[in-house]
Amino acid sequence: MGKNPNDIKRMMSKRLYDEIIIDEVNEDEQVIARARKLEASGLRKMDAAHLAAAEAANADYLLTVDKDFIKTCAKPNITAVKVINPLFF
Repeated sequence: MGKNPNDIKRMMSKRLYDEIIIDEVNEDEQVIARARKLEASGLRKMDAAHLAAAEAANADYLLTVDKDFIKTCAKPNITAVKVINPLFF
């Protein structure tokens, strides 16, 4: 969120995050190792980190508008987490 150059969108994202997040995942060695494995399978670094955190939290879904991220995660044997656009949630 902090990297969003649009001040209003960044502030709105932060506000929404603060309202709906119940748990946070710590970046431990297991999450980092999983992120590296996901990155090696074709995900960008931040996408791999987000997906590894979602897996560690036992999330059913990870919402994103990143079409490439969604497409990569739809490949077989990448993840059990459903990575989808929030419009289709």
